[in-house]
Amino acid sequence: MTDKYESIIITGQLHDDIMRVAAERRRLALEWGQSDKRGIGDRGLAYMQQGLFAEVAVAIELEMEWDWMAEWAPNARDNDVNGIMVRSSGNHDYQLRTTDRDKSGPQVFVTVVRVHPKAVECRIHGWLLLHECNTQAHRTLMPWGEWQYLTPKTELDPIHTLLAHTHRRD
Repeated sequence: MTDKYESIIITGQLHDDIMRVAAERRRLALEWGQSDKRGIGDRGLAYMQQGLFAEVAVAIELEMEWDWMAEWAPNARDNDVNGIMVRSSGNHDYQLRTTDRDKSGPQVFVTVVRVHPKAVECRIHGWLLLHECNTQAHRTLMPWGEWQYLTPKTELDPIHTLLAHTHRRD
């Protein structure tokens, strides 16, 4: 267990590609009427961008091939990065947030903060399996009245230990 993280700064063409694909994903979600997607509301594009930056950072860190749109279709399964669920936050101080509805398996926590108009810092704080996150000790009543689980970053396993516990699908 650690409070350390791996930092990846995304700039240049990769930054621009993420911004373009996030806009396309949002457009498609709206076109397909996917009202359940987080990217639909007022902050939709920002959420799409945040999630994509986090997924790309995890794929880079784990040296995994990753398809921008593989799981992005009507009724697609939530797959993030080859079956690894990537959870993100726009604040480096936040904790990993999970729910009982989340897909089981590894949950990787990444905080994503813009550090320059053309640069984003992604801190990969670590990972745990969903059942290790969703414990009574982490259960929290959120301000909007929903029970969720907040796992402190200090309880996450380092990202480099993830592949020792799972197997790559690529």
